[in-house]
Amino acid sequence: MLAAVIALLGTACNPTSSVASCQPEHVDNGPDGYVTMQQGSAGTYVQWGMQPKDSQFATYGHWVVDVYTDLELYDHKDQTYVPHGSIENYSGRGVKPGKLLEIKGTVTALGAAAKIYGVCKMA
Repeated sequence: MLAAVIALLGTACNPTSSVASCQPEHVDNGPDGYVTMQQGSAGTYVQWGMQPKDSQFATYGHWVVDVYTDLELYDHKDQTYVPHGSIENYSGRGVKPGKLLEIKGTVTALGAAAKIYGVCKMA
């Protein structure tokens, strides 16, 4: 019984425990669009892409995207095309197994705005 309580407490205190793995693929689908994150095998790079649901954002959008690994800013994008990228695994700065990969994007076009968010746990 005590072991079960300890296991439950450990899960409740670990924010990454309920987050889906990036491996082999994870899609976060929100009201404004989705983020696809893919990791081939444990410890390898993660590739990602973002797509809006409204085509005006893909055609006319201005994107601002921040990519975080383990809550640290890894990449920032400010561009006029649909964003995509990858998280490298060779410098110690990118892929961190068991840690979160978060991608937060805002796109504006023709006076409208959309927010797209994705998160997964790196393997």
